[in-house]
Amino acid sequence: MDPAPSENLSLGVTIGALILHLSLSVHGSSALPVANFEPAFVITGLLALLATLMFFLLEPHAGEVVSGRRSTLIDSAPTEEAAAVD
Repeated sequence: MDPAPSENLSLGVTIGALILHLSLSVHGSSALPVANFEPAFVITGLLALLATLMFFLLEPHAGEVVSGRRSTLIDSAPTEEAAAVD
């Protein structure tokens, strides 16, 4: 089992808790009002959205090998068998 998803979830929880702590420090209160959760959710959500931008940098056929799909580039390339027939 891949530990990366649980590590990413832990990182998100840690960032959210850090933002809540900073929000408490900025407001100078010891109580945690509901209004302090809004910046934590917004910033954590924006970080998650920012992380998805890396997928736009991938090639259009990236991941086809592991997904089991055949690439159109591979299908259109002449095979060794076809080259031997010629």
